[in-house]
This record gives sequence, C-alpha cells and structure tokens, in this order.
Amino acid sequence: MAFLELANREVCNVHLYKYTDNSPFMYIDYANISTQEHKATTNYAYAGQGHARAVQFVGSPEDTMKLTSQVITPEFISLLSGSDIVSGANLFHRELITSVTADTTTTITFPVDKTPVASTVYIYPSGSDCVSSAKVEGTLASNVFTFTTPATEDSSYICYWQSIAAETNQTIRFLSNKFPQDLTLVGDTVWKSRTGVLVPAQVHAYHAVPQPNFTMTMQSSGDPGNFEITFDLLENDSNKIFDMTFEE
Repeated sequence: MAFLELANREVCNVHLYKYTDNSPFMYIDYANISTQEHKATTNYAYAGQGHARAVQFVGSPEDTMKLTSQVITPEFISLLSGSDIVSGANLFHRELITSVTADTTTTITFPVDKTPVASTVYIYPSGSDCVSSAKVEGTLASNVFTFTTPATEDSSYICYWQSIAAETNQTIRFLSNKFPQDLTLVGDTVWKSRTGVLVPAQVHAYHAVPQPNFTMTMQSSGDPGNFEITFDLLENDSNKIFDMTFEE
C-alpha cells in the first residue's frame, strides 16, 4: 500500500446484519457523526522503594460505536426498543372546536379523519380546561357529540379525545420485556492520503449490541436536535471484536 498517512473527515454509512444469521437488518446513511472508541483496563504491579510501576497488565477491552444523527427514521429509533414497529395505534388529541346550536340541540362535530373512540371524549368550556365539575355531558354518534343540556350560546370548547390511527401510522413501542437485538455492524467511510488519494475504508464489528439508552431533545430554537445510539462491540466466539480495512 503506497499511501500510509491518512486523514478522515467523513461519517460512516452503516449497514446492520442480524447476528444470528447475518441477514441484512437495516441501512443507515443519514448519520452526521460516527464515533468509535477503544479502551482497556490497565493495572500495574509495583516494586521496591519509591513504589514504582514495574509490570503492566492490560485486559478487559471495551469498544463502542456511537452514531449521532439529526435526521431519524422510526426504524432508527426502533433499534433501541427491540420490538417491531406497530401500525394503527390510537392517537390523542386536544383541540378547540366551536359548538353549533340548532333549535334545541347543541352539537360539536369532530374532524372526519379523527373520529373519536366513544369512551375517550372529554369536553370543557373554554376557560375551564380540565375542571371536572365543568365537563360537558352528552352522547356521541359517529363524529358528532350532542350536549345533554343545550348551550345558551355557541362558543369554543376544549375537546380531548382519542381516535383510531390510520394503518399507515408507525408506532415504536417500548416494552418492559423487550430489549435491543444482537447485530453485526459494518461501516463504510473514506479517508484521504497526503497525496490526495481517496481511500475507501470499512469497519467490521463482529458482534454489536445497541445500548438501550437515549435522550431525545425537542426544542423550538437553535440547531436541530441530535439523536444518538451507542453500540457495545463485543467479541465473537473467535475473540474478534472489530476490523478496520483500508482498500488499495
């Protein structure tokens, strides 16, 4: 290999494979940063006067790969849940809806694409949000709520309800008995030599398991939030943890 001095300024595109059978599991080409860390525990035997270090022992290697991304997908988050993505889960709503009084009947009509589940409807006059004693009583038929006692005048009401979600919705469900699955991780990146040659490189982590921890910050100012997943890189049954390969 003619190029020995290399520098990197490119994230890894990561492809994941199921550890059990090496079948493709997920491809991630939208991360901003990929950070690989290798460390080990060092212990020393000390000898003689002055208690100087005489013998070094190194062991317990710990390796990780962290992906940081401002763009995410439901599949990316589901890595941490260990569960399949669910479709059709109920959605919660809170909206201001204006009543309509005709003759002796007052009604509130919910959006047709958010038809309520009957037992989930709670309606309060504006200014009495979540006040139990002010809750409006009535009956629901399809997406129309009819007041038991007609209103003296129409106004906006605070409405809480759940609707049956469309099958196209995607829900990541975290369960107490499900955890991230074991994977094989491969990362593709490019290094550059001092002579200007671009050198493709690949990281191959033989046994990678996502840590089931994350923080998701949602804010209304500043830079877009980051989402991070850290993989613990374990040894396989041949004591291999990871390879770094530079292509000629």
